[in-house]
Amino acid sequence: MQKDDDALQEKAVPVRAPGGPEAVIHLGSNAITLLIGEPGSDGTLRPLELLSQPVPLAQEVFRHGLVGGEAMGLAMDVLRSHRDAMRDYGITGPPLR
Repeated sequence: MQKDDDALQEKAVPVRAPGGPEAVIHLGSNAITLLIGEPGSDGTLRPLELLSQPVPLAQEVFRHGLVGGEAMGLAMDVLRSHRDAMRDYGITGPPLR
C-alpha cells in the first residue's frame, strides 16, 4: 500500500482547505482513490483517510475504445462520494458536473 500512497503523492496536485487537510484524487484504470491528509513540513501528506472504490475504466476502453455510459455513471457516483468526504474535512473546490 505504501507504494500506491507514494505514487499518489508524487503525481497529484492537491486541493487544499485553508490551513487544513489536502485531498488527492487518483483516477486509475480499475479504481478511483481519494487520499485526504495533513500536510507535513517536508511536503508529504500524513494520511487521515484513504478511500478507494473499483471502477472498470480500463476494461471499457480495451473493449470499446472509450469509457461507456455505465462505467462513466459509476465513476461520477464515486467522484460525488469522494467530494462529500472532502467536504467533511472542509475541503472544497470547483463543482463536479
